[in-house]
Amino acid sequence: MTNKDSKADKTDQISGAKVRWDDSRMKSTYANVCNAASTREEVTLLFGTNQTWHSGGKEVIVELSDRIILNPFAMSGWCRITASPTRHGKGIEYDAVG
Repeated sequence: MTNKDSKADKTDQISGAKVRWDDSRMKSTYANVCNAASTREEVTLLFGTNQTWHSGGKEVIVELSDRIILNPFAMSGWCRITASPTRHGKGIEYDAVG
């Protein structure tokens, strides 16, 4: 799939400015565990995969794969986006935040 064919490479109108989503260096990672920590300056999201398939053990192993650090403005937008999904067809499409 080329960038021109990609859904993420479309141009959106947000606050009168054009935004072009460049996914040429994007990677996709599966996660079934998420954790967050924050300070006044940033919010850190940790994503990983639970590696413990037998729940009878005393230890759960989570292999962390990604850490995303957001400033408070970006985190505020993330919270608004994830709080108001709009269903379209089979998937979920999120409203743009400006």
